[in-house]
Amino acid sequence: MAAWQPMAANEWLIVPGAALLRYGTLPDAGPNAGLATGQEPGMSAQSDAAVVEQVLAEAGFVDVHLADVRLRLTFGADLDEAVDYLSRSGPGRTVLATVPEHDRGAALADVRTALAGHADAAGVHLGAAIWLITATRA
Repeated sequence: MAAWQPMAANEWLIVPGAALLRYGTLPDAGPNAGLATGQEPGMSAQSDAAVVEQVLAEAGFVDVHLADVRLRLTFGADLDEAVDYLSRSGPGRTVLATVPEHDRGAALADVRTALAGHADAAGVHLGAAIWLITATRA
């Protein structure tokens, strides 16, 4: 299976997120976020390698291996498309929902500014990191 690595390893979350978080907030995104309230775990649920290994071992799997895979993701053909996409995606949408209406324009302008250094003629690109997880059922 594939799972996102921790947020700090994912530029596609950090770059626009830092701009948005000047205006809004993000709920707890740790490995067990939401479990205490009965909500589904977030996209970081399998980000901690040790937790993944422990859960799979407890489920009867052996030879658990997490391969570190780095990717370059394209979020749009230009800055407008990238800002639109990232503001409608899960994490961006979640933070933007906490931004007061009167600050949303400024927040999105800051995201655009943050992304400008990641744009070229082929689009807007940011780094991503996933775990490619393999295991054998014992």
